[in-house]
Amino acid sequence: MTTNQKPSLLIIGAGISGLAAARTLREHISPDKLRVDIIEKSRGFGGRMSCRKTKIGNSFLFFDHGAQFFTVRTKEFQTLLTPLIKSGLVREWLPKLVTLSTSTKRFKREWFEKHYICCGGMNSLAKSLARELESQNVNIKTNTRAKSIMRSKAFSEKDQWYVQIADQEEKCGYEWVISSIPAQQNLQLFQQPQLKPHLNLESFDHSPCFSLMLSLKSKFAFPFDAAVVKESPIGWISRCSSRSDNDSVDGFVIHSTNTWAEENIDKSNEEIAEILLENLTKLFMTINSSYRDLSQNIDHKDIHRWAHAKTKTKAGKSFLINDVENLGFCGDWCLGDRIEDAFISGSKLGAHLAKILA
Repeated sequence: MTTNQKPSLLIIGAGISGLAAARTLREHISPDKLRVDIIEKSRGFGGRMSCRKTKIGNSFLFFDHGAQFFTVRTKEFQTLLTPLIKSGLVREWLPKLVTLSTSTKRFKREWFEKHYICCGGMNSLAKSLARELESQNVNIKTNTRAKSIMRSKAFSEKDQWYVQIADQEEKCGYEWVISSIPAQQNLQLFQQPQLKPHLNLESFDHSPCFSLMLSLKSKFAFPFDAAVVKESPIGWISRCSSRSDNDSVDGFVIHSTNTWAEENIDKSNEEIAEILLENLTKLFMTINSSYRDLSQNIDHKDIHRWAHAKTKTKAGKSFLINDVENLGFCGDWCLGDRIEDAFISGSKLGAHLAKILA
């Protein structure tokens, strides 16, 4: 990523909001008028719409260990999804849904709006957006972390943002920067004067969540595909076979509650997995006492920590912007904590900047 004469814009983060911002910019401004680059510190796209593909024996399990589903409440998001639903990339998810507790009998739950998932892993939506952008000359680099960002004239005649990439000496210059990472992470990345007091980024915080991924050596006859859990460190259980055509391997994604994760954030991954597995066994024993040996039937076990899983305090607007210093912020935290919130936030910011830069 080197500087050239045409205006340039950097997007930090290849989650849904960052990709949506780039998509909207490209709808209005051609590559010969604006260079758009995206950097992502992870190896893949999607942010919390991540999927971990794991080989179990001769099969692969897709662990959707982040966002479990998404709903559609706006025309803009529906427009994006309609062709993807027709192509089979996105489909409605119709699990056998229950509420589980160790103190009360389980009962069936109903959803009152359609819930969608991505076939081949939840990150398939982000991958689709990224492919579209790369075909429109948007340069996307994964495994690329911004170490620091400063606005200066020190490296050229123009007042630009200069991005220092971790493990690289070269600084990349941009007229505009969009950050689509969680609000609190910006406080470490940017210098405080550049963020401006009116942006108030320190007020928009997130709650953590632990995600436990399990596969079983032998299949159990479970009477549900997904469960909302009460009175437990566990808040959610999802069965992998209900989300794909592969039912040869039994796998589960277990999410802790946000409150429990906050209270136990300093525990090791091993301790977290042990506690969640112990509570999962108790829940499964309310279905069948033979599940007491669940720990002996585990073929694969992994933990992922989501430090910014759920928005505590939202910004209450689609995006934040410092148009004096050419700096914008988007993400689900601007509007809420849903996938659609992330898409709308990025799209709105992209449309706003397109009017300025076109």
